[in-house]
Amino acid sequence: MKIFMKIFPAILIISCTVSLSYSQQTGIDYNRLATGSEYKVLLTNGWETEGMLLKVDSNSVVIKTELKTFRINKADIDQIVSAGNEFSKTEYDTDNSFQFEGRKFYFAGTGIKFASTYENNSFSSGINFQGGIGRTFSNSSGIRGVFQYSKNPRIHDYSYYSSNYEGGDINIYSVTVDYMFGNLRSTDDFNIYGIAGGGIAVDHFTKMKYSNGNEYSYEYKGQTIKKINIETGAGFAYRVSNKAQICTEIGYEFPVLYLESNSYFNPFSSVQYGHLSLKAGMIMDF
Repeated sequence: MKIFMKIFPAILIISCTVSLSYSQQTGIDYNRLATGSEYKVLLTNGWETEGMLLKVDSNSVVIKTELKTFRINKADIDQIVSAGNEFSKTEYDTDNSFQFEGRKFYFAGTGIKFASTYENNSFSSGINFQGGIGRTFSNSSGIRGVFQYSKNPRIHDYSYYSSNYEGGDINIYSVTVDYMFGNLRSTDDFNIYGIAGGGIAVDHFTKMKYSNGNEYSYEYKGQTIKKINIETGAGFAYRVSNKAQICTEIGYEFPVLYLESNSYFNPFSSVQYGHLSLKAGMIMDF
């Protein structure tokens, strides 16, 4: 919000002098463009597309491609050339290929953390929320920081006598750093990528009440366990605009080190206490 308040006056000034600004900053003469003709558009972040020009107004151009129609802000355009021509050399171009400067992005989403077993206690599937920020180092590698929260209800066993249980659910909070690899190009409509990382997770078990009719009752206190997790997975993203993508990911995270007095390192036996998750959300470049 503070950043927005700082740049808001500049946005107002630019909007008032938009025609002059675009002419001075990009050198593009939009009056010479013909609607209905095919053009290639190169943005300042290196993303490009090609399609039919449908409309030009004071702030944007509308391009219809084979897949969808884009409204592109003039401030984001570096070059526009006829479809049969090539872009001139820019700061992004070295040896006829784009010099990569790195994407920066926000992301947020939700999904399902599937049923799991935790030290012989069973939990049903629950909802998951995640969000974070990241950047790419090349068209095939990047890094991101992720915060996640999920809640999985405990599955109680009522097979013994007239036992009754309440509570005992598990809330999981985690902060991880993920390495991303695969196709991360901002110029492509589709991205497929892998995820490998790890971080700190906190499992909080809520209070659980147990009773056996009127004869016996007991309340188990809540418990908190801190641990180091490893996370692996894969994702698929589809670009819906020059700065936005919808994505879906599948992942599996499991503990390798418990941060308690009796902590241990055993990634092989700990795999069974992991969580499989399926998520969907948005990625926004900035």
